[in-house]
Amino acid sequence: MTTLIASTRAFAHRHDELPALHAAYLVVAVLSAALFSFGLFAALIALHMALDIVKYRELHRCTWRRTLQGVLRESLRDIMLLSVGLACTVYLDRTMGLIAVSGLVRLVLVVASAVVIVAPKYFILNESVMLLSHMRHYLSWKHPRMDKGWNALERTQIGLAFAAATLIVAASSFMSIPHAYVVDILLQELVDWI
Repeated sequence: MTTLIASTRAFAHRHDELPALHAAYLVVAVLSAALFSFGLFAALIALHMALDIVKYRELHRCTWRRTLQGVLRESLRDIMLLSVGLACTVYLDRTMGLIAVSGLVRLVLVVASAVVIVAPKYFILNESVMLLSHMRHYLSWKHPRMDKGWNALERTQIGLAFAAATLIVAASSFMSIPHAYVVDILLQELVDWI
């Protein structure tokens, strides 16, 4: 039994040096991003935000204002990716308009929609796994831009998240489809976890 524990510990200490493990992680992450809906990734973001609230309130003793600033800064990229991914899901829904499009154009649209829908999920999943694998370090670390102004990248991410949310809200008007259809797409993508 002690040799099994010693072997497991040795593997745990060296696992970052194994390229095969990184390749397997990449394959599993991409497949997970392709298979699961945005609802699961929204739940991951919500858990990350809850962890940040505990981190800033209890470990770093921040006020609620500073806590919310830290939570937003920590999750801004994920929120932006989720918003953009959902907007792409609505606008590139496979049941809209693809029937009338020729085969080659349909293939290009399917590949493009797969990329813009899977990529945000992959990045959210990757960040969540990194957070979980380095939990102790993450909890002791404060965001380096706390109490500073919003930089250009952060303002761009906020702008993209708002633009994507606006596009989702206005989708029925822009695409001349019933609002209920857009709601059905979002519910299917957020509530159906698999």
